[in-house]
Amino acid sequence: MRDVDTQPAGHRPGRAAARARRLLADRCRVVLLVAVLVIATALLLWLGQVAGAALLPLAGLLLRALLQRDQRVRALAQQIAAGRLDKKIEVGHGAWGELGRSVNGLMQAQRVQERLRAVLPAPPPVEALDGLLGGQISTAGEPRMAAVLLVSCGACPTHERDQRAALIAWRALAQDASNLAQRHGALLQPCGGAILLAFGAFVEQPIGESLRAALAVAEALQRNWRGGDASAIAPLVLTLAIGPALAVVLPGLGYCVLGEPVEEAVQLQQLAHQMGQHGVISGERVYYARRQADGAGWQPTDLRIPTPNRMAQVVYARIEHG
Repeated sequence: MRDVDTQPAGHRPGRAAARARRLLADRCRVVLLVAVLVIATALLLWLGQVAGAALLPLAGLLLRALLQRDQRVRALAQQIAAGRLDKKIEVGHGAWGELGRSVNGLMQAQRVQERLRAVLPAPPPVEALDGLLGGQISTAGEPRMAAVLLVSCGACPTHERDQRAALIAWRALAQDASNLAQRHGALLQPCGGAILLAFGAFVEQPIGESLRAALAVAEALQRNWRGGDASAIAPLVLTLAIGPALAVVLPGLGYCVLGEPVEEAVQLQQLAHQMGQHGVISGERVYYARRQADGAGWQPTDLRIPTPNRMAQVVYARIEHG
């Protein structure tokens, strides 16, 4: 990791001049120390103190070593304070070796934190933060009318090169889903081999508004998937369901959405993969909720969702345009 200079260009000559002044001051101190030692040695020899004259150079060498150690410690302290630990330092013996090992451990922990920051999920939307900080989100769960969008694709390829391509495509898809969830105030959570987005999970809102947001996100994800590096990967399957859900904070899992729309979206996903269906598909609830707005944009499929004590539910597919 290379240290990037973020200072304005006009400040760099000033820093170079300061370094030059420090170097000149260090050299002047060394010259002054040598001159003092020479004078003191000559004075001791003139006074007949031969033993003192012999020990004086040794004391000078010890003092020089102490000054060099202080300079190294000062430079290391400045690097730690500025967060510029870009390479491991040499580990010596004794106390300096212990310090070197401690600093190297600190640098390794810093690198781990930087890598973790790159893969940690994005912070929750503003609505979620307001609810958490204001104590509005109950750990006992809150009923919500939610729209759930479940995003997945075909089975992961077995060839190593295809697996790398699939990983790159899924990484881009996860980034798009995270950005869109932030924009639309949706909850983003993994669901097996799929990405789940729940709309209306944080605050109570009309189901029509949540459904419109889910459809907009589905169209954006499809568009970006086709336009990215996913041409060799299976097309997306986006299953959409609405219904009463429970928004709850679970230990170790964080904020989650449970209930009928999640189960229906998962069931639709399994049916779609079994039958080779792709695109946006949904059950009857979504179709009837959008029939007046864009009923012509949906068509029934051969898929059916088995429902206890009633007729199987028809599965609808959204017609893609362009």
